[in-house]
Parts: sequence; structure tokens; C-alpha cells
Amino acid sequence: MCVPVGSVAVACNLLCSNGLFEESPLAPDDFNNYTEYMRGFPRMQTTSWAAPVMTLVIFPADFFELDPLEKSLVVAPSSHVESHLSKEVASELTRGDFAHLPLPRLPPLLRGLVQLHISTRDDPAIIAIEQMVDGMNLGEAWVDRNLRSRCTDDVNELITRQTKDRLSRIDYYSDNKVTCHIV
Repeated sequence: MCVPVGSVAVACNLLCSNGLFEESPLAPDDFNNYTEYMRGFPRMQTTSWAAPVMTLVIFPADFFELDPLEKSLVVAPSSHVESHLSKEVASELTRGDFAHLPLPRLPPLLRGLVQLHISTRDDPAIIAIEQMVDGMNLGEAWVDRNLRSRCTDDVNELITRQTKDRLSRIDYYSDNKVTCHIV
């Protein structure tokens, strides 16, 4: 969960105040390459109302460079606008649910993940970048339209490398249509 900068403690208190969530910190020896990015941020889990238990981590918007958060979110499509939901989202949410779920816009989210990887060498960030580029089938034309002028040279270089390398990730020996990571 991503909240406005300065609102992490407020979000934790609000989630715990009604008994639907409780804090669930990771022990120091639970951190590894795939959980290190969560260190220092509150981790919450659902209480008995949800089975199986769901866990979330609360991040400030600036961690993913989504600050100000309000300008980095997708505006929910109105009911008369044709829109498509991924099968993963559509299996869990109705269109009405989706209309109330704030989601980050792709350009600032990708830029934030790239900056996170550059500054921390975070392995999950580079995996997320690769899967985002592959899953959205992003190419250099999309990068030029949406990111090139808004990014530093090192961010542009990493994103460009990921879009160029996308073709090398195509698995020609299976039914994958986009890359070996994204069917």
C-alpha cells in the first residue's frame, strides 16, 4: 500500500483501529533479496476476518517516486468508456471495485522502480521492471512518448536496455506469446 508522504503512521493506526489488521513485522533474519526493500516499513496482516491471511506493507509515496501521489494515480474510467482489466484483477474485483481502487500510472511507477533499482541494486525491483516491460509489451516508442524527457540519463539507459532486451526473453519453445516470463 502506498500512502502520501507523512501518512504511514496514520494509515497503520487507521487499519489497526477497527481490528481488521494487526502489525506483523518480519524478524531480522526473515529478510533476503526479495524482502529487503520492505525493511523499515510497517507490515500489516489481516485478522480473523480474512482467510487466508493477507499481508501488506505500507510505503510512503516517495519511496517509489510517486510523490505527489495524487498526480501519479490512474483516474478510474467511467462506465461508458471502454476499458479492459487484466485477468488477474478481473478475477478478484468487479468493475465497481476497480473504479474505487487507486492504481499508479505506468510511467511514474516504472520510473520509480528503475530509480529504486539504481539507488539500492534491489533485485525484486529489476525483476518487476523486466516483468512490467514484458507484460505491457513496452518498446522504445512508448519510452520516448512517456518517459524519455522526464528521466535522468541513468534511468533512461536502464529502461531502454530492458525494452531492447525484451526480444531476447521470448521463449520460442512454449506457448508464451510475449516473453518467457509473461504468457
